[in-house]
Amino acid sequence: MSEPFHGEMDHIGKLMDVAARRHDAYAVNIANVNTPGYKRSEVKFEDVLEGRGAELKRRILETEPRLVQDTTSAARFDGNNVTLDKELALLRKNSLLYRTFTEILSAKIRLLRESITGRG
Repeated sequence: MSEPFHGEMDHIGKLMDVAARRHDAYAVNIANVNTPGYKRSEVKFEDVLEGRGAELKRRILETEPRLVQDTTSAARFDGNNVTLDKELALLRKNSLLYRTFTEILSAKIRLLRESITGRG
């Protein structure tokens, strides 16, 4: 497999992994919306990505998503800082991103298959 194609597949795979981890974090937050003292979690990834071109591509593959506790959001009287509407909106946005990454990956695989078989 050519390096640019293989590299693109690796990057898309990494972004899909980050989106899957975010989905899990949002689901846990939603499940704990009524748990007293629960602090929501979020996945940090893009905040450490800097650079352009090859440098950015290298950082995407080398950077691991981090699960961090959100201690800055305002908490309710019971100490819980999960806002259901916010979590559902973040979950929907993340689902769209994951679906987009999946469609891009499928298109790339389809192109590879067509180039191998000679069918279009």
